[in-house]
Amino acid sequence: MQEKKAGFQDDAVRGLMLILAYGQAACVTPFTRIDAGAQAMTIPIVAAAVLYWFWILGTHSEAIIGFALAWFVCVLFHRVQRLKKWMNGEEGHSWYVGYPIFTGWLVKDERYARGLEGLLMVTFGLIFEAPLHPVSHFVMASGASIIFIESLMGEADKKRRRAMADAQIEARWTIQQMERR
Repeated sequence: MQEKKAGFQDDAVRGLMLILAYGQAACVTPFTRIDAGAQAMTIPIVAAAVLYWFWILGTHSEAIIGFALAWFVCVLFHRVQRLKKWMNGEEGHSWYVGYPIFTGWLVKDERYARGLEGLLMVTFGLIFEAPLHPVSHFVMASGASIIFIESLMGEADKKRRRAMADAQIEARWTIQQMERR
């Protein structure tokens, strides 16, 4: 019973960490990505709004308040764009996190482009550490969150591909067994 409870607590902590990471990444991705799916702009955006509140209360930075207001306008713009596409019959994956505007043209693989986007944000935060102290920490945290999420997504894709390959092998084997009968 204790093991089951500990497993649940571990899963709850992992889930909370993932929501926080998605939220912190969503604090900047409306500025850096286009064509995000409808669902990709829900829970992470709500988490981002809460995190903006914590960042503003924790730093008392007017720059982050301005950043938050610009972010809100950008999120509204993305929602309106998604609604227009939906009304025109254009369907995309609802959980698509968006195409990285600044790094998508540099790297062919979109996942690597999004990881590079996070790396650029961390670099930007380090470069502007002194003049923009709270904002630089905010941007670095967002960049690190993007890198973290993309690494998790890469691992999940590997597991998914492995499971699909296993399922194909098992299906072929089952068909062969049925043909022998």
